[in-house]
Amino acid sequence: MKSKLKTLSLFSGAGGLDLGFESSGGFESIACVEANTIYSETLRLNKDLRIGSEFLLEKALILNCTVRQFIDEQLSQFALKDIDGVIGGPPCQPFSTIGKRLGMADPRATTLSDYAEVVRIVRPKFFLFENVPNLAWQWHGTVLNDLISLLEHKGQYKIEWKIVNAADYGAFTKRRRLIVIGIKIDCLINSDVPFFPLPTNFNPTQKNPLVSDRWKTVADALRQLRSPNINRSDFPTHHTAVTHTEEVVQRFKQLRPGEQDKKRKRWRLDSDQPSNSLMAGGDGGFVFHIHPTLPRELTSRECARIQGFPDDFQFAGKPLDVAKQIVNAVPVQLGFTLASAIATRLGVTGYEHKK
Repeated sequence: MKSKLKTLSLFSGAGGLDLGFESSGGFESIACVEANTIYSETLRLNKDLRIGSEFLLEKALILNCTVRQFIDEQLSQFALKDIDGVIGGPPCQPFSTIGKRLGMADPRATTLSDYAEVVRIVRPKFFLFENVPNLAWQWHGTVLNDLISLLEHKGQYKIEWKIVNAADYGAFTKRRRLIVIGIKIDCLINSDVPFFPLPTNFNPTQKNPLVSDRWKTVADALRQLRSPNINRSDFPTHHTAVTHTEEVVQRFKQLRPGEQDKKRKRWRLDSDQPSNSLMAGGDGGFVFHIHPTLPRELTSRECARIQGFPDDFQFAGKPLDVAKQIVNAVPVQLGFTLASAIATRLGVTGYEHKK
């Protein structure tokens, strides 16, 4: 069997991007760097989770530290030639606020520069950077342009970026993300072929004759999921319903599919459409939308399904911790499709890819 490409995962969160890459069959994580102790525990809980005929994070070290600490204290212990790729999405909440427009000179941009420094030190065959779409035009594009300048490493990498809709790549959500992919020029196969794959799924209101599969829907995501549990520990876990007041229940009942509840800023999901993007609501909150057929907000497990996590995937922490891990995750199907495209650009074939 061919050797898999070995990835170093930074800012790993709950591991959605790792799950997408490993599910493609061509990659294996050798280390996940995550500063949040609870999120690191989630990664440990799912180490050796079965995905197809293999196991998630089977060979990965779970490192509970900041990327800066990893660079200063642990990166030198790795054989850099054995790291084929660097993947991750640095947290960049500061870039959604109005500031002094200093770009990468802003002291709050350290997560970006830390990511770029790892790429500079490791010089992997490829890297994938994921973030919020706003980063592409924040401060007239200064932040993204400065980041790409750091990542190019004196012209060694061909870099492409795109704002993608996860629903176009088989996800159950219309989540939009900025993706930056770099491939080392001397490792690149078919250099004239774009890094980003053509959409695999199409919006039924804008049919694409080149794509055969429609967008996946909320109904697809929630199909055959049992009613919410009474106890949090029952399988599937994190599937307990919120108890709403009668006033909220009645208000939710009046909403049509696709209509927003103005008070709670949640959308009544449409069974025939992908979900609206799940969102973090600042440091302490999150946004779970309203069930498409029932007058209640979604459970954490329903949201995990929308993000592409299997029912046996476990999340550590209290309900708020679980919710934030889910809403901040990269949809697993998006990671899967991007990983498959990168493998093709690197000439890695011969795997039986598994969704």
